[in-house]
Amino acid sequence: MKIPSSSRIIGADRLSGVRRFTLTDLADGGVRTQPANPYEGDPAYIAGREQGLRDGFRQGADAARQKLAQEQGRQQATIVELLNARAAQITSSLAEQLGALEQSVADELVDLAIELARQTVRQSLKVDRDAVVAVVQEAIAALTDERASFSIHLNPSDAEHVRDTLAPILAARQGRLVPDPRIAGGGCRVVSAGAEIDSTVGTRWRRVLASIGREAPADDPLCDA
Repeated sequence: MKIPSSSRIIGADRLSGVRRFTLTDLADGGVRTQPANPYEGDPAYIAGREQGLRDGFRQGADAARQKLAQEQGRQQATIVELLNARAAQITSSLAEQLGALEQSVADELVDLAIELARQTVRQSLKVDRDAVVAVVQEAIAALTDERASFSIHLNPSDAEHVRDTLAPILAARQGRLVPDPRIAGGGCRVVSAGAEIDSTVGTRWRRVLASIGREAPADDPLCDA
């Protein structure tokens, strides 16, 4: 029987790249196809891929560590700056507190020294009655006109006690001794025609306090002397 020329059957001799199918192909579930990657099973390819994965992981880990180190470095720098600033504040505060404490202690020491001096002066005025002679001599020496006559005002008790001691001085300078109850014991006031020397205890005590930058309190007992 002769096949018509319009038949769609193509002879094998007219095709290229034809592969024969076997029963094994059908038993495996169908037609086998070529793998997508022709090197998929190549040991060298597999080894290279694994090495590439390892290298990529290592590079990624290194990059992550560097990024983390940079971030930690910035955080540590910020913390150090904050700590330094806080330390400077604390140091400044401590310096101010120590300065205030030192000033307070110094003031207390000065106050204590003043009180001890006050007690010493008051005690010496009671015990050393002859100390007023030196006070009188110093006051007379402060007069600028050595030829001018003068009067020495003393507490009546002191005047009686030192009268004989001061007699030569009074005779040489034409001075006179004036008992004055307004003058406390231990002090004197020398008056001449052109000057007056105040050497009372209260005045001398105020001068001592002024020399160290202090003022006598209103209730200071020596200021009434």
